[in-house]
Amino acid sequence: MDYASNFMDFIIKHQAAFPRRFKAPCPVQTVGFIAKKDHWVRQVFKTFNFSLILRGRGEFHFQGKSWDVESPCVITQWPGDPVQYGPPVPKETWDEIFLIYDAHCVPHFRERGFIRDDRPVWPIHNMHEVLPIVEDLRALTHHLHPEQMTDRVDCVCERLVLETLLPAPVERDNGLHDLAVQLQNFPEKVYDFDQLAREYGMSPSTFRRRWFDLFHLSPGRHLLNLRIQKARRMLAETTTPVGTVAEKSGFEDMFYFSRRFKIETKLTPSEYRRRYRI
Repeated sequence: MDYASNFMDFIIKHQAAFPRRFKAPCPVQTVGFIAKKDHWVRQVFKTFNFSLILRGRGEFHFQGKSWDVESPCVITQWPGDPVQYGPPVPKETWDEIFLIYDAHCVPHFRERGFIRDDRPVWPIHNMHEVLPIVEDLRALTHHLHPEQMTDRVDCVCERLVLETLLPAPVERDNGLHDLAVQLQNFPEKVYDFDQLAREYGMSPSTFRRRWFDLFHLSPGRHLLNLRIQKARRMLAETTTPVGTVAEKSGFEDMFYFSRRFKIETKLTPSEYRRRYRI
C-alpha cells in the first residue's frame, strides 16, 4: 500500500523555532517527510532521531551490525554513533517521516521504553492506528499559526512513536469477548473454564490458547485480576465489611482473600481501605 500519497506536501517543519507554553520533557526539534528517497545517509548525528519508513525497503547499519529495512518500520539514529542507511539505489526509493530530538532526550526515551540498545529498528504492526496520527501531525504543522500548535506537535510526535511500538489490534472473537464481558460484570460468580470450553466447541487447551491470544493472560489469571479489581474498588468506595467485600468479589474463603489481596497489592484489605478510602 502506498501510504505516502496523502502526505506529499509534508516536507520539513522546524519546531525548535517556536516557544512552548508548557514545558515538555522532550520537545521535538524538527519533523519532516522525504518522498521517494533515493540516496543513502552516511553520517554521525548530534541528535536522536526516529525515522518511520512508510514505503520501500533497504538496509540499516549501526554499531557494526546491519538490519533489513522492510516498510512499514522505524529506524533510529543515535547521537555520536555513525550510521548508514537507505534504499537499494538507484533502482528503488522509500518514503520516510522523521522526528528529530535533542540528544538530552535519550534518557527520557530509554526510561519510557521507547528505545533500547538492542532495538535500533522495529516493524510497525498497526499502520491503521499510526496513519491517523500522521495525518494529525500533518494538519498541525500546516496550521495557519503553527507557533500556536507547537505544544500539540510535541504530544502528537511522542504519541506517534508510542503507537509504532504497540501490537496490532487482535481480531475480535465474539464468543470469547462476550464471555469476557460477563466476567467483567460478574467476577464473583463461579466459572468452570473446562465446561465453558466444551460449550464453545473447543478443547480446554484450545480455549486457553485462544483466550491468551486475545487477552495475554490465562482465563484464571484474568478472572483473579477482575476479582481483585472489584475488591479494591469496594474497599475504597464503600464501608462494606471486609468479609462481605471478599464474598461479593468471588472469594469464599476470607483468609485466602486476605492473603491473595496482599500478594497482589502489597497491602492488607484493611490497610488498602485506610490508604484509599474515598
